[in-house]
Amino acid sequence: MHREMLLSRTYQLSSGDDPKNMQADVSNSLLWRYHRHRLDAESIRDAMLSVSGALDRSTPAGKSGEHPFPPRREWKYTQHRPFYAVYETNRRSVYLMQQRIKKQPFLETFDGADPNTNTAERSVSTTAIQALFLMNDAFVHEQARKLAERVSAGSPEPSKRVNEAYLLAYGRSATPEELKLCTQYLAECRAELGQAGKVEDPERAALASLMRVILSSNEFVFID
Repeated sequence: MHREMLLSRTYQLSSGDDPKNMQADVSNSLLWRYHRHRLDAESIRDAMLSVSGALDRSTPAGKSGEHPFPPRREWKYTQHRPFYAVYETNRRSVYLMQQRIKKQPFLETFDGADPNTNTAERSVSTTAIQALFLMNDAFVHEQARKLAERVSAGSPEPSKRVNEAYLLAYGRSATPEELKLCTQYLAECRAELGQAGKVEDPERAALASLMRVILSSNEFVFID
């Protein structure tokens, strides 16, 4: 009887195409390449916290780690006024409070498991809401700002800052073309922000804007 062997090498493959293999096995049934897929909701959030340098790796032990629930004497919840809250934390997403009555916003947007039922396999969607969330959500803006501060501390040169951001977010150096496009964007954005006069530090704001682009890119949220 023929038996397939799934070796550790299989888990080390990239998702790059090979014309010869593609012609022989277009569905990748023989696992000649990695199946490209999106990170799950918890991993996207944790990755953002990690690259920004804000990830709190501690566990919520003791009184200091508990969610700040209101005192029992203040409970006035009814079926028409149910308890609902979102507690901000920089701990790993596994420690996020989830309520059965309403999903945690980040996890809901990126197909987190429904706490009301068993979820043997999560669905993976691609929606406009996800893109808008990454562009506008306060959490993403905060991680982009911290990432900008992190790369700014290493060098005053825009190209080196861009390359450091690529190393942190993508695990690779920026290509010459990417360096050119990113540094050009920084210069143009800084100039426009300076003319508008709506921010105190146009240079830092421009860099944070670029960091949002990096954190919301397909390369950041997909595994190749």
